Amino acid sequence: MKEFRVEISKTTIKEVEVNDHSLEEVIDLVQEGYDDKKAVLSRNDDIGTKINVVSKKNLTQIEALRLQYPKGTKIRCIEMNDPYHPIPSGMIGEVEFVDDAGTIHMRWENGSSLGLIIGEDFFEKLEEPIMAKTKK
Repeated sequence: MKEFRVEISKTTIKEVEVNDHSLEEVIDLVQEGYDDKKAVLSRNDDIGTKINVVSKKNLTQIEALRLQYPKGTKIRCIEMNDPYHPIPSGMIGEVEFVDDAGTIHMRWENGSSLGLIIGEDFFEKLEEPIMAKTKK
């Protein structure tokens, strides 16, 4: 049996305005407001959730990528480091497959099929694909 240790991280951002203070005072005021629960982060402030396989037993890195990004997974490009034909930031695509080198092959909204490279490109996973149920 394969064993996995999985890490879940959630990114939450909230902007607040603070006027007529120095930078140090602003940071202190916002930290105090957060600590005192006056500045509360809510579900509306969530911008993304990331699930990573952080350790595995009897599982290769490529197998872990394939489990994490199965066909049909929706991904939003944040920044692509391709100097010739990068995918624009914000573009959404769908995973086609992960090859043996670990490249995530995509089908982008603009028709491009440029793949994502872990560690080079910045992107976020939007949703899991819906698996078809089979009758038994």
